[in-house]
Amino acid sequence: MEIALLMKLACMVTIPETLITSWFCFRFFGLRTRRLLPKLIVLTFASSLLIDISMVLISPMIHPFVSVCLYLAVLSLVFSELSWQVRGFLAMVVFLLAFLIELSSIVYLAAAGIPASDPDDWPPHQIMLMYWPGMTLLAAAAWRMEITGRAPGRRVLHFLVNERNRYIQHYVGLVFIQCFILVMLFISRYIYARQEETRFLFYVGIFAVIVFTFLTVRLIAKARDEAIRATQDAFVGDLMQMITTIRGQRHDFVNHVQTMYAMLTMKKHDQLKQYMEEVVGEIQSVSRLADKIPATALESLLMAKQAIAQVKQIRFEYRLKELPQGLSEVRSIDLVRIVGNLVDNAFDEVMKHKVQSRIVTLDIDQADGELLISVGNAGDPLPEAERKRIFTPGYSTKRKGHEGLGLPIVVERVRHYGGEVEVGFQPERGVVFTARIPIGQETRHA
Repeated sequence: MEIALLMKLACMVTIPETLITSWFCFRFFGLRTRRLLPKLIVLTFASSLLIDISMVLISPMIHPFVSVCLYLAVLSLVFSELSWQVRGFLAMVVFLLAFLIELSSIVYLAAAGIPASDPDDWPPHQIMLMYWPGMTLLAAAAWRMEITGRAPGRRVLHFLVNERNRYIQHYVGLVFIQCFILVMLFISRYIYARQEETRFLFYVGIFAVIVFTFLTVRLIAKARDEAIRATQDAFVGDLMQMITTIRGQRHDFVNHVQTMYAMLTMKKHDQLKQYMEEVVGEIQSVSRLADKIPATALESLLMAKQAIAQVKQIRFEYRLKELPQGLSEVRSIDLVRIVGNLVDNAFDEVMKHKVQSRIVTLDIDQADGELLISVGNAGDPLPEAERKRIFTPGYSTKRKGHEGLGLPIVVERVRHYGGEVEVGFQPERGVVFTARIPIGQETRHA
């Protein structure tokens, strides 16, 4: 490839295409960094120079793959503050957007009836007609997001980067691999008109579809098994504790009956009445949950927590006047994780106090388009330094043996739905953790 042609493609295609696609991705995914514009300019010229030089040195068949690697390397140097997951995802999306612009050029060739030929034969006006309409539309969209401040893809990026289910990330990786093969197939066939390479890539594409389908089914099966294990982990421990408590209550019931019979025999009716009221109250505190919590998973969780609270001599109060509609928008396993970890954290905190001060409250309500889950535990306000660190993974104020992962899990799950977790203090409830989850509002982002 001649130097003149290389300069022509760089100035008319590679540089503007790289700048516009990069700008669009940063705005679309809501990435805010210091000195964004100067960094984008450096990224554009450095990566474009390397990509154009590589066109002379390597085969067009593997050039798309090399281009992504070169762009990722420059991106990592210029935007080192971004995580490696974000940088890798951005590089692949920028590449796919550039591929869509390449497709627009193919549409032009087909509409104009121009046969596929080598880029050496393209005049400047043909290059502009092939590539600039697509770049203009993308630039207009980026400018629109710039002036409005909207970032439609922020939640998607947050989900893919922070999602702990590795199978979803593997699935996304498979999609990008298949897109790479399609890109190389189109470029080889419609841009460079190389029949032999096109035939080879066609066979590779068929093989990739078969492998992709097999791996997709396998990932779905593994994801299902992992979800089952996660559900078991969330329930089994508390349910076993509840069963143990119920067995203990059954054993104690025999003692209660014998004690009441002895009081009745000795005609101590006043003491018998008081004793029976205490026994009845204890039984009702366990059974009342079944009538007030309609959600099966939440019902099972709170019944288990109620049993644990009785063993630890904690007064566990919950308020759920009516079933919020927002509960249906949160997966049961995530609802269990959020509520369970908040309640466990509150139980651990009140165990530091005397028995009469061990009070934990749970409120689940819906207001102003948000599902509100708040858990309070009696105690003093948290120091400012502790408030800043309390959601950090591994940080814990409790005794040895706690991993400090409960609250970070809550934050991760709540932000997965575009919500936030707050910590405050209310004189009547003590320290209160509140999870706010937007309901039916897709425009809200984490």
